[in-house]
Amino acid sequence: MRTADGTLVGMSQYCGYTINEREFLSLVGIDEAFADPGTEVVLTWGEIKGGSRKPHVERHEQPTIRATVHTAPFSKAAQEKLRVVI
Repeated sequence: MRTADGTLVGMSQYCGYTINEREFLSLVGIDEAFADPGTEVVLTWGEIKGGSRKPHVERHEQPTIRATVHTAPFSKAAQEKLRVVI
């Protein structure tokens, strides 16, 4: 994960799609200075050199994706429910 000027600020640990929120997500370890919700970053998604040894991973190019830092949990319902419990 990088800033718009290319500074490395984090590393994606997991990515996927959530059907509940209809959003693609990437869980990231990010530098605290860039962790404020709403901060815009750039994520390079996919494996280096377009694939892996895993047979189910198709050959691909790594796209660069604009992303916005959000709180965890991402789901509004989970955020509200956790606030009640805490």
